[in-house]
Amino acid sequence: MALQLTEEEFEQLGLGPVPPPAKKRGKKRPRPSQEPLFALQCKASGLPEPRAQHLFAAIIGRRWRFDFAWPAYMVALEIDGLMFKGMGRHQTVTGQREDMRKGNAALQLGWAVVHAEQSMVKSGEALKVVGAMLVLRGWRSDPESHPWEN
Repeated sequence: MALQLTEEEFEQLGLGPVPPPAKKRGKKRPRPSQEPLFALQCKASGLPEPRAQHLFAAIIGRRWRFDFAWPAYMVALEIDGLMFKGMGRHQTVTGQREDMRKGNAALQLGWAVVHAEQSMVKSGEALKVVGAMLVLRGWRSDPESHPWEN
């Protein structure tokens, strides 16, 4: 079952305006982003509200963004897309090099960055890892209702 959000729900989750439909490029079709699903999972689970597309490295002159961030806890989530059959930015040498630079800068600035691919968001695994990382960084929740506390 695909997640369907109205334009209003998409904007209320802090994801900005609804992006235009992707242009068709031959036979290959990119997978849909799991960012809207993760935003809903956060809201439903009781995690603190994340900031979508958080600009984190301006202090060092870079315009890098995290897909989701909790600046008060210095925790971020990066949802990596298209990691199969040589497709996507993350599969090129240049893309991997830039991801490494971004990751290293995040570490130097004190961020704990969780990486997940899209199936990890769908399964809820990314939510559990982020919840556990937030707890390690000082966030407290009700242990009866959240799996990362068990």
